[in-house]
Amino acid sequence: MVEALLTRFGGVKNVTWSRSTAPYLHPAALRFFAGEKLLGVLGEVHPAVAENFKFKTRAYVAEMNLNVLDESATNVGDVKDMPPLPRRAARLCLCDEGRDARRRCDERDEGRRG
Repeated sequence: MVEALLTRFGGVKNVTWSRSTAPYLHPAALRFFAGEKLLGVLGEVHPAVAENFKFKTRAYVAEMNLNVLDESATNVGDVKDMPPLPRRAARLCLCDEGRDARRRCDERDEGRRG
């Protein structure tokens, strides 16, 4: 799955793998590199850590350094700006004290537009 992400979202080439020494992971965990730069680690959570958090089943984790991924990417593709949020959506949390407060916000907005 990590290899698919590296290919799909970054086109990272020459990824190498080795054993991880992360203490929170099982000794069979792996770390992966783009050239000499550490991209991330993945593997099963160490049994002692899993027991500490009272996990009822085995847990697996993958951690990826997005800065290294960005630096190593060869195929980013088209990146588009997000559309701006509607002005009202940004203020909604400020007027969320009940129907009367929201109506006052609406009346203020109408006055600004007029």
